[in-house]
Amino acid sequence: MLEAVLLAHLLLPLSDRVTLRDGTEIEGTVLFEDDQTVVVRVRKKERTIPRDQVDTIHSRTRSLAVYLDRREEVDAADADALADLARFCASEGLADEAQLAWWQVLTASPAHAEAYESLGGKTRSGQLVLPLGRKWLAFADLREKRAEWKDAWELRTTHYLLRTNLDLPKALDLAVDLERFYRDFFDIYARPGGVYEVEEVMEVNAHADAGSFLPGPSRRDARFEPIARALELNASRGIDQQLFVHEATKQLVHAISMRGESGFSRFPAWVDEGLASYVKSGASGGPGKLRLVEGDAALTSLFAKHAGEKSPLSLKQVLRLAWSDFQKNDSSLEFAQAYTLVHFLMRGEDGRFRDGFDTYLQSAYNGQGATTHLMKNLGVDHEDLEVAWHAYAKKVARGK
Repeated sequence: MLEAVLLAHLLLPLSDRVTLRDGTEIEGTVLFEDDQTVVVRVRKKERTIPRDQVDTIHSRTRSLAVYLDRREEVDAADADALADLARFCASEGLADEAQLAWWQVLTASPAHAEAYESLGGKTRSGQLVLPLGRKWLAFADLREKRAEWKDAWELRTTHYLLRTNLDLPKALDLAVDLERFYRDFFDIYARPGGVYEVEEVMEVNAHADAGSFLPGPSRRDARFEPIARALELNASRGIDQQLFVHEATKQLVHAISMRGESGFSRFPAWVDEGLASYVKSGASGGPGKLRLVEGDAALTSLFAKHAGEKSPLSLKQVLRLAWSDFQKNDSSLEFAQAYTLVHFLMRGEDGRFRDGFDTYLQSAYNGQGATTHLMKNLGVDHEDLEVAWHAYAKKVARGK
């Protein structure tokens, strides 16, 4: 387990390449690109390159998007197509995704020789076997052994380290869903505002048995641990998709805002929880096919909670909420109003506050989440904002 934790905190390897129009090649990690600039980390330094000087870009971010789209189209029982996908990943520098694809090949074709070789297996006494520590096991025996938490799978992806004792097909679906979540979150909520790619690999522990899962104070089946920087999932009854997305959002926001540091996110608590609820409302798709769209479908139960209170929290109270306020035995009102405020700032009054709130979010990612930054970017009086927000909550709760 110690080895896994250490691996999870390593930076991504340097494998991207930017070729300039004058023929110069720059190798490093592409952190960001838009129509104006490309930002590359070369060793410990960031280099910003005007886009009109760039000829071609080869990055794992781009290759990963292609892999995810192709993965969605491949039949899970088509070993040949899966093997082609594994070879594509290897050729694009997606070594971790190549390993996932080879594992999926074995689930479709348990005697696939190329898959065994690619996964470090060998032939022993005429039998194809795979390593588990110092032992060599047949594929079926390995799957049975991995069902024990002490011998759980450790599956790497570009942005995550997944430790799980789920059966292999479910584990592979979850690994892919983590990367789908990362891609969609960045496409919708982060990259348009200039947020750089996360370089730290994030740790996820998915427990197939409730006995190895420690529920924590909230008693929920998913939680993000900010000090350990780990997402813990109780998958013994399946994975609650919305709860998973809620906590995965908090983990990713933490990784963006902290950039490898320990402790709680520099995001204000109300934004952290409210945005996580907003994101999860746009989640859909079955296992291995998770997708996010912007959460335009309101979580009506949370609006009803806010609107139904005789004495709801004031705007000042919500803006001052601490993380401990969301850990109380009954924090339903805090959760509800954090969400309705984020929803209001994202979509209320025909999107009047959206640009200002987006600008504020980018400031918050960089540790400038103070209330003064919020009000300055929104360009509205505090009292007027509060009145409009409460009215919006009542309107949505009535279904209007």
